[in-house]
Amino acid sequence: MSIKFNKVIGPAELCCKVSEGLHESAKERKWHIVVHQCELVDKIIQSNLTLGVDFIIFVFDWTTQSLSEVETNISLIDEHYIISGAACLVNCRGISNIMGLTFHKSAKIREKYNIKFLSANVFKPHICIQLGNRILNLVEAILGITSGIPIIGI
Repeated sequence: MSIKFNKVIGPAELCCKVSEGLHESAKERKWHIVVHQCELVDKIIQSNLTLGVDFIIFVFDWTTQSLSEVETNISLIDEHYIISGAACLVNCRGISNIMGLTFHKSAKIREKYNIKFLSANVFKPHICIQLGNRILNLVEAILGITSGIPIIGI
């Protein structure tokens, strides 16, 4: 299966980690994916690139990045991605007891834009691959790659 897949938006190091996890997960599924990375949506808009993007992943690290940066990026994408569910927000440091305020702020962003939220420590390779699988599962559902019609009693 081939997907002109993702646009990963956020700090370069996080984009790289999430992209690696996606490629490993895709390799296990025997998929071919293309993952584009950028730090800001503005750069894509200004360069006038016409990339075919199926799914957008906004990555952030709550310890070093302002959530207002993330919200600015989300507000600049075409509303089709938000309405169709073809976007998600990924906290790349995983869940922590000390992130209460940031978690609350990210909840407000999730509610405002009705965007899916995933959390994983991308600095642990096996967890990053699990994150890749979770994202690919979302992509399968959103893009209609799998039917999802349950059959009971067979």
